[in-house]
Amino acid sequence: MKHLTLLALCLAMVFGLTAQSTGGLPEKTESFLWEQGQWVLNHEHQTQYSDRGLIELDIVYRSGQPSERSIWFYDDQDRLVRQQDQLRSGGLWQNKSQYLYSEFLDRNPMKVEYQEYIGGVWMTQWGTWQEYGYESDGQNQRVKTEIRKAFWPADGYYHEETRLTWSYGSDGLRKECLIEISDGQEGWQLTRRESYTWEKEGQPDIVFYEMFDGTGWSPGGRIHYRYLANNGIETTFYLWDPVSQVYSGSERTTTGYDDAGTMILNTKEVWKMSGWEMYSGSRWTPSYQNGLLVEAVREDWIQNPEDPQSGVLSWTNAERNLFSVFFTAGVEVHPSATIEMLIYPNPVDNGFLTVSGFPANGDFQLEVYSTLGSLMESIPVPFGKRQLFMNVQDLSAGNYIIIVRDKSGIVARQQIIRE
Repeated sequence: MKHLTLLALCLAMVFGLTAQSTGGLPEKTESFLWEQGQWVLNHEHQTQYSDRGLIELDIVYRSGQPSERSIWFYDDQDRLVRQQDQLRSGGLWQNKSQYLYSEFLDRNPMKVEYQEYIGGVWMTQWGTWQEYGYESDGQNQRVKTEIRKAFWPADGYYHEETRLTWSYGSDGLRKECLIEISDGQEGWQLTRRESYTWEKEGQPDIVFYEMFDGTGWSPGGRIHYRYLANNGIETTFYLWDPVSQVYSGSERTTTGYDDAGTMILNTKEVWKMSGWEMYSGSRWTPSYQNGLLVEAVREDWIQNPEDPQSGVLSWTNAERNLFSVFFTAGVEVHPSATIEMLIYPNPVDNGFLTVSGFPANGDFQLEVYSTLGSLMESIPVPFGKRQLFMNVQDLSAGNYIIIVRDKSGIVARQQIIRE
């Protein structure tokens, strides 16, 4: 049943940016699979939204009959608190599984539970819980510690598993992170140390990490980031070779987006003796009409299904989605931005996002929206303030849209990626 949740989220995360920027959210999605040289209809989604553009119901139809559905529940602040999956059996909807979101910090859940419906009772199968500690540098509050807990079904309690402790440089950027693990008996044990270099306008260039063996630190690896056009990113992983005493290439991932913000590439490569070799990947070819995303064809890097014994990998048709019956709600963003804003680092993982470029002669409002049109945060920018620091620790991983408004309306927009 998880594929229903993942597919619905993919529609929101991968294609939602385009829909959001044009004001169109697809109520009907037809999904085709590539079989024996032709596209064959696999299933259809019927999606319903609230008047604020929040997804409320997604039903999967197979052979014209409803077979699966997901239902989203929100509180009075439009925060998602439960997402439930059901299967249709004997003409009735039967509970299957659900996600529960709670312990909100601002608008983001710190506690997530996954439950399955077993014997007429909801039973928690796994869960995560994050707790933060903060410090102040006199001007801004920033995260000092993050503790991650996990649910143990054996005793029904959440147990501490990982603790991250951050330190910052004089420029306010992250400098180092100590990572500890807990076995629940001997307390926190050091396991990893990360250090960061910053190259362009606050965006991380390289992350070095070392491993603790109980007596001291030894090199573990490094991660290189290269920022591409349209918010794309190339991430290369290197591992330390203790024999040759050098870092050796291990894996490289690449994501890319088109001008409308729709993901068009997601690949993984591995290092071979002859160089980088494609290991897996997907690429999309989107089509638009009147600014709306109406079609997206996905190709996967796989063996030719018509000749699986060849061992030859190539880009092969995998899935085709047709979007129609569009619903307009939430944020209407028009390509008429009048201010050139600088927002970095982007992508951003843990830490602060810097937004600069505000003219000194105006009052502005900065708003952060999810791809489904939900207002996540609204921050007033005082008159004369040229730069704003925003804590993104509490944003879940995914894509967001930052909107800057003045009295006349929207003056700037930019997509950000929270890793």
